[in-house]
Amino acid sequence: MVTVPGLPRPLAMYAPPVRGWAWPRAAVAAVLAVAAVLLVTVGGGWGLPRVGVPAIVSRWIPPNGALARAPTGVGQLARSLLARTVLPGGARPLVGEIAAGLGTPPQWTATANFLDLVRVWSVPASAGTVVNAMKSERPRGGIVAGTGTSSAPGRAPVVSVLWAFPADVQQAVTAQLLLSAVALGAHRAELRADAQVVWRPRRPRIERVPATAHAVRITVEVLGSKRSPWWTGVITGSAIVARLRSLVNRLATAVPGLPGCDRVAGWVTLAFARSARAPALLSLRDDPACHEATVTIGRRRLDALVDPAGRLARTVMVAAGLNPVWLGF
Repeated sequence: MVTVPGLPRPLAMYAPPVRGWAWPRAAVAAVLAVAAVLLVTVGGGWGLPRVGVPAIVSRWIPPNGALARAPTGVGQLARSLLARTVLPGGARPLVGEIAAGLGTPPQWTATANFLDLVRVWSVPASAGTVVNAMKSERPRGGIVAGTGTSSAPGRAPVVSVLWAFPADVQQAVTAQLLLSAVALGAHRAELRADAQVVWRPRRPRIERVPATAHAVRITVEVLGSKRSPWWTGVITGSAIVARLRSLVNRLATAVPGLPGCDRVAGWVTLAFARSARAPALLSLRDDPACHEATVTIGRRRLDALVDPAGRLARTVMVAAGLNPVWLGF
């Protein structure tokens, strides 16, 4: 996990990736190098092809109507990030064509719950001047999370600076402003701003453990063990059942579409029921090494939940008198 400064630790694990950081491979379509900002001064005309792109769009590749689907607060947050862009002097909004190098975002997050609002400006200055401003002029509330360059044959390099912000609205996981610049000549450049917000689904009430659950059947599976299941037991003490019920009901939903992890050491399954032998009201299979739990009601599988630091599984193991180390803690 990589923790972006300024983001809560459990949420920072979903921050979009930067090259050189330990992010999931499938979570990106392009990466930023972790290096000092390159002050690029380009002379002469590059003769760049131009592509027609709307001034503001929602998710570039492929379009998916994210703005219409996003919670109201998420859309407002993305617009707020765009408004915080600090523009160089003389910057003029572009509403028609932009340089081909800025036709797609330098990076995005591979989930449908990803909103990307975009604006592009023409700037009467060298690319080096624009890049220097991108780095030194801090957007309100932002901190630098990464810098880098990308290039393609026959095109000027695109230099990017990533600013991270607290995701301080309900359901938002990460919020960032990605600034990218490309030279169109010795004294002309274009600047692109991507206001990117990832949000988690709202957790439905059906996923919550009801107050009528007074027993929890526990099954522990340890990867590689010859015993399957490795341990089983039932918890009926009212205090610990209430605590487990509360822990489960406070878990947030996971962002769909992000790749899973491969650090599995074992699983803890909790089946909440009215009594020790009654049918399960809700079952939850927790993978503590990957901080994620899947929920089922009957045969219906619901949205995955996030278990930060495997706290739920650890609580269950300790309550059952087992050593959490066996599951990779």
